[in-house]
Amino acid sequence: MPGFTVLKKITDGGSASIYKAKKHPYETVCALKVLLPQFMSNKEMIRAFEREGELLARFKHPNVIRSGGRVPGAPRPTVELELFESSMLKQHIAKKGGKLSVAETARILKQVAEALSYIHLLEVAHLDMKPENILVDEKGAVRLIDFSIARELKKTISERVMTIFASRGETFTVQGTLTYMAPETIKKQDPGKPADIYSLGLVLHECLTGAPPFRGLDPKAIMKQHLHDAPPNLARERPDAPAEIAELVRKMLDKDPARRPDATTVAQVLVKHTG
Repeated sequence: MPGFTVLKKITDGGSASIYKAKKHPYETVCALKVLLPQFMSNKEMIRAFEREGELLARFKHPNVIRSGGRVPGAPRPTVELELFESSMLKQHIAKKGGKLSVAETARILKQVAEALSYIHLLEVAHLDMKPENILVDEKGAVRLIDFSIARELKKTISERVMTIFASRGETFTVQGTLTYMAPETIKKQDPGKPADIYSLGLVLHECLTGAPPFRGLDPKAIMKQHLHDAPPNLARERPDAPAEIAELVRKMLDKDPARRPDATTVAQVLVKHTG
């Protein structure tokens, strides 16, 4: 890799591998995100990958993964990222016994909400909010990652429409991960910032109860739940959760995007319960 020495592979994802590397000439350690070989003939995937690198290079927020941008001259499309020693929130919840305390949930998701508030101010929607895209280190610091299907909201709809490939290589006409997908995304209504709030509400519920509120083996059944079913009562599933948190989740999971709070409001509520 020109300008880098690859030290080891960290993980494989649905579309890319992550490597630990040393950057020359300063010998700083970083991460490299490299597009998987099977996507090298897919122009849409390559463009989406490069676009993610361009977006990340613009972001300057402590809770968004930092990026040095695309790596020129690499054999495959490659993006330089900060090396953030951490685990995915999904793994973090499992390590803590399947659910988190109210205070820890608030501390972690307050940071995520602040990251969303920042990117929303820049007119970008993440659109794939889920525990696998939230990294948490041992000190509780957070990074939001994976902007591969993020949308720049100031662009026209025609500029934003693109085919997205799921982790199994299947093509879908909607973007994101079904378990954490907003109703408007399922209905193909050109989702934006409120879709991130809905998905974060699902993550908030999962942190406190150990499972997302809408789940099952049948994708159609999950879609129906997102579209029509009220979420489980958080106060019943987690009696020690403050009423303000339960009400926040209820508002975040409103089927109507216009009635959901914005990311700044979410962060302001959560900060009061960080312990």
